[in-house]
Amino acid sequence: MKVSVIVVTLNEEDNIVHCLTSLFKQNYNHDYEVLVIDGGSKDKTNDVINELEKKHNNLKLIIKEKGTITECRNIGIKNARYEYVAF
Repeated sequence: MKVSVIVVTLNEEDNIVHCLTSLFKQNYNHDYEVLVIDGGSKDKTNDVINELEKKHNNLKLIIKEKGTITECRNIGIKNARYEYVAF
């Protein structure tokens, strides 16, 4: 079963590494992608994610300036490659 995991973030520079690292440590034996939808962070959240993208080819950052959580989730769903979606 292939899964698209959607993570919505906003100004989470201090927490996003822990969140994404825990996702990549999962013992999941199937193909999956992690879509991080940023709702307009003003800190260095996107810089941190960009560095992680270099290490994980199944990680993708999408930026939505001034996006609400619902808008960001919907963008994640629209960009999901797989049939199953998790938040």
